[in-house]
Amino acid sequence: MSIRYNGERLELNESMTLLTFLQKQFDDWEAVITRSVVAVNQQFVPMQEYGSYFLQDNDDIELLTAVVGG
Repeated sequence: MSIRYNGERLELNESMTLLTFLQKQFDDWEAVITRSVVAVNQQFVPMQEYGSYFLQDNDDIELLTAVVGG
């Protein structure tokens, strides 16, 4: 399965949820997802749905984190 993550094309060998994907991307995944939002195909996915949202071929995932400062 092929997806795009923050503009980079990735190949996944297995079907997985959005939560599982994010857990594999970050050692400190809990801290990352609590201060970020995730959009799949330009639609925000609520954090409580990460565990039940199964990624599909050609999904476009964007992880957005607020930056503090001026």
